[in-house]
Parts: sequence; C-alpha cells; structure tokens
Amino acid sequence: MRSSHLSLGVCAVLLVLTASARSDSTAVTDTLKSGFTVTVEQVLCDNAKLLDTLDVVLESSDVGEVAAFVFKIGTDSRFVDIIEVLPGEIPDSCEWDFFRATQMSVASGLDAPSSLWKVMGLSKMTPDTTRAGCLGFDRPATLARLVVSSAHLIRVPDTTAAVFFYWEDCRDNTLSDSSGALLCVSRSVTDRYSVDLPENVDRFPNRVGTPSECIDPRRKNPPVRRVDFLNGGVEFKFDIGEPEPDSTVDSLLQLH
Repeated sequence: MRSSHLSLGVCAVLLVLTASARSDSTAVTDTLKSGFTVTVEQVLCDNAKLLDTLDVVLESSDVGEVAAFVFKIGTDSRFVDIIEVLPGEIPDSCEWDFFRATQMSVASGLDAPSSLWKVMGLSKMTPDTTRAGCLGFDRPATLARLVVSSAHLIRVPDTTAAVFFYWEDCRDNTLSDSSGALLCVSRSVTDRYSVDLPENVDRFPNRVGTPSECIDPRRKNPPVRRVDFLNGGVEFKFDIGEPEPDSTVDSLLQLH
C-alpha cells in the first residue's frame, strides 16, 4: 500500500515548485508582498526497488510568470540516486528555447551531497516578437521531471532519504522573470528529513540558502528574497498495512 496515487510498489518523490509573479511591470515593494514556495514533497515508499519519474511542479499564489530557473538539487542518502532529469510540461508544451540538466561532480567526503544535479530552463534565448511567449499556466504545472532510483541496492531498510536544494554560488536556486530585471532568491529553507551535511550558514557551499554576499543593494536590480524552500524526500517503510495482533485470540491460544 502507498500513501500516494501511484501504483503499488512504485515510489516517487514529488518535487513541487510554487511561484508567483506579475505579468506586468511591478515595483520591488510589490514583489515582496508575495513570493514563491519551492517544495520537495514527502512520499512514503513500500518497495525497495524504487524507479520512478518525479515531477517538479510550478504553482502560483497569484497570476504571474517565470521565464527562467536555475536549481541545484541533491541528496546525501546512499539509498536514493537521481539518475536523470527530463523537461516538464512548461518547457515542453511552451516550447522553451533552452533546458539542460547536468549531473555535477561532487567532492568526496562527508561534507558534500552524494548525488547533485544542476537544472536550468530559459523560455527564450533571444527576443522573438513573432512567437508569443508561454511562461506557464493558471494551474500547477511541471518544470522538470526527476528520475529517482534505489536499484543500485539489494536491500533498503526502513529509513528516510532527504532530497534538498544546494547552494554553491549566487545563481543557484533562483527564479527570474522575462525582463531579467527581477531575480528571486531564497527567503527561507526548511528541512523535513534529516540531512547529514553542515549548514554553513551565510557562506558557500551550503544547503540553507543564498548568502547575504549575493545581495548588493548598490546594484540597479539587486536580487529579492522571495522564495521559501521546503525540502522533502522519500520514506521507506515496508510494514505498511500489517494488521494489529488480536489480543483476544492470543489469550485463547495461550489457554490451550
């Protein structure tokens, strides 16, 4: 039995992006009133042989646009590996000019993710007045699809595997509008599963958000802290749905 709509024995991590921006020109003071929530959802899995496609979903609290994104997404768990990243509904249906997913090399040791990917999307490489830009829908829609697997292992115990955002430079984990003048960076980061990496608050590399050094108020259009990140992952649990022992039956058996 699973806790999600996916079929029995198939597991998924749903990576959810929630976003808002205005299609018209807005002042920075207005953008601070709304914001983006980027969520890696928690999923319960009862099959050690996890192999599934995971959605990265964009959802907005008000009508708006996202014309480009850059994410670094990783895990420090030996039980889960991100093996591929595919374009989602928005880059595909809107025919975005650019989508790229690259597996990053990581430093060996305990202070780095075991699997790390950089995912980028851009609606237009150059201005194009002959084709209307499609930057999303008035409903939740996917930006990317992650392929996650535990097939490299024979057995997986009851455990959790965190999937989280990771920062190595100022462009990591950002969203921007079509003008390029508005760059949205982290406002908060929350873990829901344990991550065995140092936080490294306000410096690189880290898993807790954009350091203050990336926001220079002297710039014409400085980045805006407008994105709340909520990390999640997979919980492996293999005794789901087992019936509770019947104490009455046990007592009768003991009498005989």
